[in-house]
Amino acid sequence: MKTLRIIALMIVSALMFCACAGPGGNSRASDSSAEPASAQISESEPSLEESSEPELPPAEIEAPETIRVLEPRGREETPDLLSYASTDGENLAVSGEYDLDVPGEYSLNFTAENAQGKITEKPFTLKVLALPYNEEGVLVEGEYETVKGYPLVVRDGIAYVDGYLLANKTYALPETYLPGGILPEAENALAEMRAAAPQEIRGKVYIRSGYRSYAEQRYIYNSYLLEDPKEVVDSYSARPGHSEHQSGLAMDILCASTVLSQQEEYKVVLDWLGENAWRFGFILRYPEGKTDETGYIFEPWHFRYVGKELAETLYADGEWITMEDYFGIDSAYKN
Repeated sequence: MKTLRIIALMIVSALMFCACAGPGGNSRASDSSAEPASAQISESEPSLEESSEPELPPAEIEAPETIRVLEPRGREETPDLLSYASTDGENLAVSGEYDLDVPGEYSLNFTAENAQGKITEKPFTLKVLALPYNEEGVLVEGEYETVKGYPLVVRDGIAYVDGYLLANKTYALPETYLPGGILPEAENALAEMRAAAPQEIRGKVYIRSGYRSYAEQRYIYNSYLLEDPKEVVDSYSARPGHSEHQSGLAMDILCASTVLSQQEEYKVVLDWLGENAWRFGFILRYPEGKTDETGYIFEPWHFRYVGKELAETLYADGEWITMEDYFGIDSAYKN
């Protein structure tokens, strides 16, 4: 029995040895130094993941949400849309279909690429704005928008921008517009301003020239034509229909003369008005150095009533912003 047990153990041992041996009797476990194939890759060769570049941030595009340009009749040159945008990337471009010669609203994108060619898109709206007047400069009834986004309405032959009546070289008042005098709101504001003026100049805060009808303005303008060439007259006097005096909201205070306005007794009054009229709702309508915007020379005596809120804005701490600049409108005769 003991002998059988020994023989059995010897057979089991022999079978186990054969199972572990490889070809030629070598044990697979004997080569303990063998490494898997993946471990045999040279350490000097980086993996695909290690060799790829890190992803760069997308290009940034700075641009307004809405760009407004006038139709061809209202501009001297074709606008460059790319001038409205900037980028820290490359290849700035505009994608989408549009026509700068056709009034309408277009949904477009600015695009730019980073150094890896990844494209960034920034959507914007292009508005090609129709002009509120025809080829002859006659106002056309309807609703419009200025290049600065203010609503402009032509109703009964009169233009209003953001609710304010317009009268300049572009926007004329019809001959039938006859308020008959200075409007009550402007007259009341003038009385308030006169009462607040220093006592020594209070008596000089009065209207030198106020309301004028279309016919009266025609007579005045034609009288000036007898003295000066038309281009000169146009710099200091409005053609009939284009004068703010017809609106009933404008007035020349104390004087209406460049020569007189430079004399000390007049200058002290006009200087005070230039610094304080906004407090009562008046604006200096034709400020110094703004002829290119208003179409008229500096008139320190000409004030227009617009209400205290807008007057304070246009006063701009003494810099005086014109209505043309603020609302994005022009002032130029079309014929």
